[in-house]
Amino acid sequence: MSELYLEYFKDGKNPKNFKPNFKLYVPNNPFEEISEKYSIFFYDFDWKNDSIVRNPKESINLSILNGEILPKEKRFNPADTNNIDYGAFNIVNINENSIDIYNDIFAMLPMFYYNDNDIFIISSKMKPIIERLKTLKKILTEDSVGKYFSASSGYLIGDYTFYKEIMYLRQGRKITIDLGSDDIVFSRYYTYDYSKKYRKETITENEFKEIFDIFDESQEKILNEYSKNIGLMISGGFDSRYILAQMERLNLKPKLINMGPKNSLDVIIAKKAVDLSGISEKLYNMELNHNDILNNVEDYYNITEGFEKSLVYHNMVNYKNWLLDNNVKYLYNGYAGDAVLGGTFYLRLDFDAKSIFEQVVYLRDLTAEIKTRDDCVKRILKNLGAGKEKALKEKYRDFKEINLREIVEREVDQIKEEINYENYMDIYIHFQFLTRVHRHVLYCTLTSRSFAEFIHPFFAYRMFETSIKIDDNIKTQHELYKKYLRDRFSKYAKLNKSGWGVNCYHSPQVCRFGEYFHAFKNRVIDSTNNKLKKPVIKKDSYYDPIYWYYNSEEFRNFLDNDLKDGFTIRHLKNLEKLYNIKYK
Repeated sequence: MSELYLEYFKDGKNPKNFKPNFKLYVPNNPFEEISEKYSIFFYDFDWKNDSIVRNPKESINLSILNGEILPKEKRFNPADTNNIDYGAFNIVNINENSIDIYNDIFAMLPMFYYNDNDIFIISSKMKPIIERLKTLKKILTEDSVGKYFSASSGYLIGDYTFYKEIMYLRQGRKITIDLGSDDIVFSRYYTYDYSKKYRKETITENEFKEIFDIFDESQEKILNEYSKNIGLMISGGFDSRYILAQMERLNLKPKLINMGPKNSLDVIIAKKAVDLSGISEKLYNMELNHNDILNNVEDYYNITEGFEKSLVYHNMVNYKNWLLDNNVKYLYNGYAGDAVLGGTFYLRLDFDAKSIFEQVVYLRDLTAEIKTRDDCVKRILKNLGAGKEKALKEKYRDFKEINLREIVEREVDQIKEEINYENYMDIYIHFQFLTRVHRHVLYCTLTSRSFAEFIHPFFAYRMFETSIKIDDNIKTQHELYKKYLRDRFSKYAKLNKSGWGVNCYHSPQVCRFGEYFHAFKNRVIDSTNNKLKKPVIKKDSYYDPIYWYYNSEEFRNFLDNDLKDGFTIRHLKNLEKLYNIKYK
């Protein structure tokens, strides 16, 4: 696990009396740099030997790289994103006159900061900032907005945290500290460009080839760079099999880990994909159950600091032994591939009869609905759990003054200033990347980075930048993704997808019907177990909390015997314990 902490005293009187208390799970290389004005503490994996570089250039005295950037020399000026192939990093570059701090364009590795007239602190974890401020007798104010989002959607948006004075560093930022004047300047060095290059009405087969060549070249550069001591999380979906196919193309043989019950579709399809790749002996199956959640709660909350309400990814803590026993240094994860290439963000996910009929028969999705600012805001509010707003305000007086709509409108307006967009669908999609991807799913998968460096190929810079320039109507219903797999990786495209029950050669209507059928089947199973109050039927899924609830008294007690709201209640109790805050 890599952790980074920097504090800067604006009066030049560094008391040099604080050392952050990071919880580290694997052997590490500690680094300290302490001067009259600043202190830096960095803990990196012990097998990395290029994270700290002294005097690499005349203009830089010290360069610290937390994470990965490709090519490596771009670390000295990551704000010049031309020709960057991949980046998941926090970087500190120090010269005679300034300290420059960068995060990547996705904020793949979270950073938090505090800034007042006396001190500036930035850290990869928030808890050390809180501990330091206590020693300095600084006052922190609980932020009801951050607390609200954690209770409603389960993840935070924008730059909110649980305290008003501590902020989350937004994507693609540069912070410059002037060592002479003590001025601290925040700037945005990257603009997302959603202007469309490839249109559905005019796209040709040669242009599809151009797109797929860009995707393949992006993956090849990453895989060639990170090719030794690699592992891959494999499931029954598209994303991980796509990475496996790219690895097979380059004759790479990763160690493989799969999560799910032995007879579930996720496991069965994953095994078929691995058999196609010819490395079935490399596959290890890990079955998630309620004991993993109970046993890993404390570590999970220490690692994620409670910024993500998930009971699925507690299992990531169990990866430690497998990763260390197999000497996996780079763990590949296919998260969000279906968002970058596919149609996930375009789905309405409405389960009333009329919506299901329109989506299955007429393939109606959000591209037909999000036309105005108000359309965009309404759909975001729904995704953020606006339906819980009234109940939460009735239960917690701290939330009574929160205006959720105004908060979302401010975020939407900020996105409008930070991206080149053609319509409000672009803004909605970008909000989804910033929240559902990077503040929700990413926080879960980051758990594995406690034990091995993670690589997320779908956020190769050029692949992502090309994808957002493709007409939404080409990507909806996963049609672009399916065509890509059929054209380049046909044997993997012929495998069914878990959650659909069909493969890439079926029509969009059949795929959509399969998706709703599996969702309906799981709802029937859940309702059956609930009605009988017994663990009668297991879902065809790695995650089955209702079955676990009726199967385990220990799990029921963990949720305070409250299946409906118990997950949220437990989450909030953990937050109160972690931060000494109160939901009242």
